Amino acid sequence: MTKTFLSVVVAVACVVNQGYCLTTRAKSCWEVASWHPELACKKTTEDCGRVWGAWKTEKKCCKEAFGDDDCTLLSDDKGYKKYIEDTKDGDAKKVDKEARCWLTGTWHPELTCEGSRDRELCKRDWGVWETEEECCEESFEDGGCTLMSTDDDYGDLYEDEEEEETEE
Repeated sequence: MTKTFLSVVVAVACVVNQGYCLTTRAKSCWEVASWHPELACKKTTEDCGRVWGAWKTEKKCCKEAFGDDDCTLLSDDKGYKKYIEDTKDGDAKKVDKEARCWLTGTWHPELTCEGSRDRELCKRDWGVWETEEECCEESFEDGGCTLMSTDDDYGDLYEDEEEEETEE
């Protein structure tokens, strides 16, 4: 009787929660990995029998956890594994400024590449590199970038461009 009652309660909870429920037999499930700076889900094998916060697929996790925003980082995106590893303890500080990919930045007055966190840009199959070094080598074959993001003057370059735009 008690076992039957608990099964009915779990079944009702699953229906009420619109599919959030997985059976206790599920070997793996998807759960929210982070809310900031990326909206991401991760696969886990822990506690998949719970009636909330566990989904059968990454797609369901993204849609139901984040609604219209959906995931900004998917498991097949470049940098996903590193991001999940870096944020596993809930410390997103070290990835806040990290780029997901690198794109050709400026040609004048300096040759630069700039990091991007834009998922759609990073997924395209041209003009996208995983590291700043690769971007510099491929974009500017005659010597690479003349200014790197790690250089002290790098931020000043973009501040100067913003000032010029506001003066016009």
